[in-house]
Amino acid sequence: MDADQNIWPVRLKDELEHWTFPNQGPGGRGCQWEEGAYCLPNFSGKAEAVGGVLGKWGVMLTKLKTSHQWAELTREEHQVVKELLGGGSSGVEWRGLLSCIISKALEIKQIKVRAGGNWLQLWSNQNWAEALNKGVVSPWNQNTTGQAMFLAVTCVIRALIGYQVGGRNQQKNSQALCGEVWNTVKINLPKTTKEIQGIHVKSLEQFLSLVGPNSQDPLSPYGSIGLLLTIYYGLITCGNHKPPYDLTGLINTNGWDLEKLGSCTLNKSIFSCGGGTGETDQPRINIWNKTMAKVVSEDSDEESGLSKLTLVTEDTEDQVAKRKAEQQRRNNETAEKIAGGMNAAHNQAKETQTVYGPNSNSLSVHLREPRHSRSLPPATQGSTLQSQHSRVRSTTEATKVPIPVGGHDETTEEQEPSQTGPSEPQEEKLLSFRGPSSEEFEVSKGQAGDEKEQTLNVEGKTPSAYPTPSLNPSKSTEGIGGILGGIMGILLALGGIYGLYRVYFRKPKPFKDRRQQTQATTRNVTYGQIEVD
Repeated sequence: MDADQNIWPVRLKDELEHWTFPNQGPGGRGCQWEEGAYCLPNFSGKAEAVGGVLGKWGVMLTKLKTSHQWAELTREEHQVVKELLGGGSSGVEWRGLLSCIISKALEIKQIKVRAGGNWLQLWSNQNWAEALNKGVVSPWNQNTTGQAMFLAVTCVIRALIGYQVGGRNQQKNSQALCGEVWNTVKINLPKTTKEIQGIHVKSLEQFLSLVGPNSQDPLSPYGSIGLLLTIYYGLITCGNHKPPYDLTGLINTNGWDLEKLGSCTLNKSIFSCGGGTGETDQPRINIWNKTMAKVVSEDSDEESGLSKLTLVTEDTEDQVAKRKAEQQRRNNETAEKIAGGMNAAHNQAKETQTVYGPNSNSLSVHLREPRHSRSLPPATQGSTLQSQHSRVRSTTEATKVPIPVGGHDETTEEQEPSQTGPSEPQEEKLLSFRGPSSEEFEVSKGQAGDEKEQTLNVEGKTPSAYPTPSLNPSKSTEGIGGILGGIMGILLALGGIYGLYRVYFRKPKPFKDRRQQTQATTRNVTYGQIEVD
């Protein structure tokens, strides 16, 4: 079959035919949301600048403000429209389909996934106010931002339907119109090193653990995939299309192997991936399909989000200054929280620990002795200063939490064990960002230089308790002397007990026996003259 042929045209569902009606409400009362083509909600412009992929989407819309392109796209003869609708369609149906898709994309309240026992939020409908920060009013076809939005959504739909490998003619036809849109919403995975190249990503949770940290967008790390899924939701709600849709063309894998990811579903607001047998009519979308071609450029996005603020977003200097001030405020709040945690940990350690040693160069951490125990020897001024420094340093280390670097760091930070027993389980909450998953990435077999199956654990490591501090040499000598003294005391006590036993508790023998024993052992003495021959 010709790779350029689109075998899955998308058509408007029959029950949604009202979207094709002219944008005039009943009784001539004007354009009301969902009452006709292009009747969509109003969005007021935002004074402050917007960063990340949502801000880039707004900037991209300003570059697509050309009435010439919009006029061509409204006709069914347009090449991209023909690829999407197939034969036998009309411009009227196309405007109704576009209006319905955008309406449903704006309508979905949130998109979330289950990750590691928590809900991870990919999208909130409030994000549309960020993406449409330049403002748009109804009917959308009568203002430049609305027209640009229709153009951009058309390009996203074309990418989600996808291009089969080898279908270069179709892709070339769409590249001039859609290239900038595709590169705005592309999903970049982090570049792999030689040691981890070819690692299998086996689950949605693992995939998102790579997407979020690499997005360089702290406010909306999953903005690209969230925005794409809202348009996908509009497609499956408004259109008749033989599944599946596809994200393959919009992903830069950069060496990661995504072939083990199954197809996914979006059920109401929950996005999940678990494969599929194809026996269900529920629409599905593939994250990766090796038979589909990529449409985005290879080079990764080098922008660093909020860390580098420039005027390339067409914002004024005042807007950029406000954005910097807002970011500084967030940084200050974060610093205050960290400082508060450090002070609390310091106070706790101060009550339960102390630092001392034989000299200022040999100090160690000890648990504070009870009040009735022997007091510590006084320290010199130098020892006192260094012990305070060591105590603050150990307290600071106790407040650290493990942060995996690059998804596979084998090192961990040590954390002070709790003095109050095990912590209570945390309440399940909705997260806007989460680190790597607890599952392991599997390296594909046949990799050059090592045929063993390697694993890359991307879960944050559990902090271990501090090791027991070693005793000082002087303390060890005093301890040995005490032990020897104790042993000698025990031996003397045993000897005394044995003596008492001999004197008071031994059973005496009868007098007759003692006399006979005495006679048997006594020699008789005789007196007389000795004669010598």
